[in-house]
Amino acid sequence: MKYIVTLIFILCSTIVLFGQNKSDELTVVKTWTAFKIYQNLEKYSHGEILDMMDKESEAYTLLRKASNAYLGATIISSLGGFVIGYELGSSSSSEGREFNVVPIMIGSALIIGSIPLNKSYKNKTYQAVDKYNNDLGSNKSTFNKYQATLNLNANGISLMVTF
Repeated sequence: MKYIVTLIFILCSTIVLFGQNKSDELTVVKTWTAFKIYQNLEKYSHGEILDMMDKESEAYTLLRKASNAYLGATIISSLGGFVIGYELGSSSSSEGREFNVVPIMIGSALIIGSIPLNKSYKNKTYQAVDKYNNDLGSNKSTFNKYQATLNLNANGISLMVTF
């Protein structure tokens, strides 16, 4: 009897019980260049997330605006960097050519002008993900459908209850 109780105690202490599974929610991770969107620990591009969303939802329009802002910021800042680099490269490689400040100022203005678009991209991405996650919670049915799954992974045995 002690053996069975001990075995049950050890088994119960290794079981992890999850009350809710938030696998459908999106998470945003900031990286050096952009924001990565994850669902179920898998990375998705903006286009894939847009395909997942309902076309008439507010989250879809926000993420679409965020994608457009990112594209605009990338084009404007790249153009500004090209103008600056071209002027610096041509003035340093040509011996008789004088350094011209106007293209440097134009390129700097383009780069500075892309900062609000980058900020808009960040804010709209977070708003779209928050709106999508909030809509997931409100669209749930009142009928409770329970599902229990027993998993074996590297950390041990886990019991996942989805409702």
